[in-house]
Amino acid sequence: MQLKMRDSAIGGRSVSAENEQLLLRPDTTVTCPKCADEFSLDQGFAKKALEQLAETSAQAIAAVRDSERAQVEKRAQQVASERARAAQDEVESLKRLLKEQAEAHTKALAEVRSLAERSVAGREDALAAREKDLEVRASEAARARDGAAKGLDPVKRACCAVARNRWRDPRVATARDGIG
Repeated sequence: MQLKMRDSAIGGRSVSAENEQLLLRPDTTVTCPKCADEFSLDQGFAKKALEQLAETSAQAIAAVRDSERAQVEKRAQQVASERARAAQDEVESLKRLLKEQAEAHTKALAEVRSLAERSVAGREDALAAREKDLEVRASEAARARDGAAKGLDPVKRACCAVARNRWRDPRVATARDGIG
């Protein structure tokens, strides 16, 4: 690349950067080959240094942003992982609680069923004994009345027949008759 430079102290002679080592003063004017702008060497070097500094700074800022973004993503993943673990622990705890409740419910149902069966069995036994007792008493009373009625007159026989019928029909029977 060829830069044309004019040295104000040397009298405007052109110097080629490829062939010679440059020993120029900072106030030497340089012409840009692309845009034909003239500027001093110190402005050109300062501009170049500022451009490099800006580029380096932009890269450093981008690196810091990338690092921060990576840290934030990592922290977000940790938080999400912790929340997922907490949710899973809560689900497991609720499952255990439901299982315990189901077992307690099953146990309570079995206990109620057992109590109901014992209660019904006791009632059935009591009802069967009462029924048998009533049958025995009814048959004894009927035999006693039949025997007594054989020796009685027809009016008394009719009375005994009515009494016997009262024993057979529970709707007619009263507490006085021994039922109840």
